[in-house]
Order: sequence, then structure tokens, then C-alpha cells
Amino acid sequence: AQLGSRKHNLAAESREKLVGVCTDDAPVMLGSCSGFVTSVKEKNPAMIMTHCIIHRQALAAKTLPDDLQDSLNLAIKVVNFVKNSTLNMRLFAALCTDLGADDNILLFHTEV
Repeated sequence: AQLGSRKHNLAAESREKLVGVCTDDAPVMLGSCSGFVTSVKEKNPAMIMTHCIIHRQALAAKTLPDDLQDSLNLAIKVVNFVKNSTLNMRLFAALCTDLGADDNILLFHTEV
């Protein structure tokens, strides 16, 4: 019991030092009575809570007008075409190098 008590105290000390939390706005994170953010804010009212930028983008993409959604879908299709083939990735990297681009890799688009 003492070990559990000590572990809880360490967690409380950590919460007091926490500067900010980034969440996906799930109820378990934000609950007004027992959410994680609420329990941290009790120990550290100055703590800043932000909404994850990846989740914001995912929410925004779900409400895009049709023409922008079509553009996003085309970009996703092109990125995934390049990423699905080692040859395509090498050709893309060579193209980027030839054009003097700062980067020469692409990341897969994934749903959140």
C-alpha cells in the first residue's frame, strides 16, 4: 500500500510541474468531473490545454467543400502512389534533388 501511495504522490508532483497537455478532446481526457485535464488543472491551474493539430485537420477535412475534398483526395492518391513503390520513391527523391527541394520524401496519409 505504501508503494502505491508513493507512486500516487510522484504523479501529483509531476502534475504540478506540467506546463501543457495536447489531447484529442475525448471525454476521458476532458471530463468536467474526472477527466485527465480536470485532475491536472486542479493541481496546476496555469496548465494550458490544446487540441491536437492532427485531430483538428482530420475534423476540418471531414467538412471540406466538395471541390477542396476532391483536391485533398487527389493529393492523397498521388502521395500513396509514390509511397507504394520503391522505384517511385527513388524517382520522386531524384526529382526533388534536381529541383533543389529542401525535402525529398513523402509521408503516407492516414485517417485519424
